[in-house]
Amino acid sequence: MNALSGAIARRLIRIPNVALPNIVLGRRAFPELLQEHFTTEGLAGVLTTELGHLGGAGGGAAFDELKQRLAVKKRPCESVAELMSGWND
Repeated sequence: MNALSGAIARRLIRIPNVALPNIVLGRRAFPELLQEHFTTEGLAGVLTTELGHLGGAGGGAAFDELKQRLAVKKRPCESVAELMSGWND
């Protein structure tokens, strides 16, 4: 998104994470590169360091937890309502 839209979004959005896996988990388990941080260097850094750790000891746990939460047999609207209920806390 352009810089103006990004600035507006930062003021309106009141959740700590914006990447869907992080929203589902309720914590920052996966890297988020937004706006000015999404550069070639930033992406290369994430791919070579942080994502490498996700597949190793402890990192695979975040993928496993995400897979488990997404496998719950609920209607999508119920899952979204449940996630959103904690946003105003």
